[in-house]
Amino acid sequence: MDGIKAQSKIYKGYAIAAKKIGLVYNQYRSTTGIDPIVIGNLISSTFYASFNVSWDYMKASKYGNAIFQCVADGRVLQVGDYLVDSSKTWFIIGMEHLLPILAVECNATATIERPTQSTAKGFVGYAGYVPGNGTVVMQNIPISLLIDGRGRENPNKLPMDSTWGRWLILMPFLGNVQIKVGDMMKVGTDLYIVDSNELTEFGWRIRAKRTIV
Repeated sequence: MDGIKAQSKIYKGYAIAAKKIGLVYNQYRSTTGIDPIVIGNLISSTFYASFNVSWDYMKASKYGNAIFQCVADGRVLQVGDYLVDSSKTWFIIGMEHLLPILAVECNATATIERPTQSTAKGFVGYAGYVPGNGTVVMQNIPISLLIDGRGRENPNKLPMDSTWGRWLILMPFLGNVQIKVGDMMKVGTDLYIVDSNELTEFGWRIRAKRTIV
């Protein structure tokens, strides 16, 4: 048996197992970074999948973990696909040869803007970033947003000020969109600025700090 046949049999086995132990998800596949979870990107509404942190299903997840193994039919799955049900959203990050399928559990939805800079001369008033005035590069992207340790001190240095934390963001690489240092990420009413970025075979791994504008 060659590697291709072995991989096909493994994914077929995953599909059988998923139908026995998994839940039903909507499967979305987007070619852009704008609104990936919409009806036009729906691939299947009856996709079975099960997620675990150990193959014997004897361990539960812990704080700070967003990466799970996925039991699903890999023959009709791609890296970057979203799997969504009524309570959880996941995206696929790894489908390496003969190895478990890997997925990330999402806990937030983000819109990313690239600040635009005024080129006018003379007195033009405030020229800094204002939410909503940048160029939208990704919109309504489900992501994983996890705290990533302590960041810098609050520059106001008031008695009740706390340290500004740093955040780790995992998201798929969609539409060949490049995330750049300095991009602004809006999550709910919170605003984050990208201060480091890494594009890997699994997608984007970004570190950001929460900011106030």
